[in-house]
Amino acid sequence: MQNEASASNIRQFPASPPSRSRSGDGGGKLPPLDGDGGGPHDPGMEARIKRLEDDFKEVRGDLKAIRTDLSELKGRISQMPTTLQLVGFVFAVLVAGGVMKHFFG
Repeated sequence: MQNEASASNIRQFPASPPSRSRSGDGGGKLPPLDGDGGGPHDPGMEARIKRLEDDFKEVRGDLKAIRTDLSELKGRISQMPTTLQLVGFVFAVLVAGGVMKHFFG
């Protein structure tokens, strides 16, 4: 059932580049880009770029927090005993228990 729902969301890439139309309705073609430096042809582009820049600032802050957390975890992991150290500790405890049993038991 889930595969059917996700399969309906898959679309093929078009063979040719999409036309530059407003809101995908097929009409209202945008003027061609002329490269004269006169500014954007899409009046909403500045607002979208501003929103992307603001979102990127938030992502950058999140990335900084992740780096801080990761460095803290790296420090904690470096302090953890290795498997060999744990096995050695368990062996030492067992030997000490055997010695105590032999002398006191």
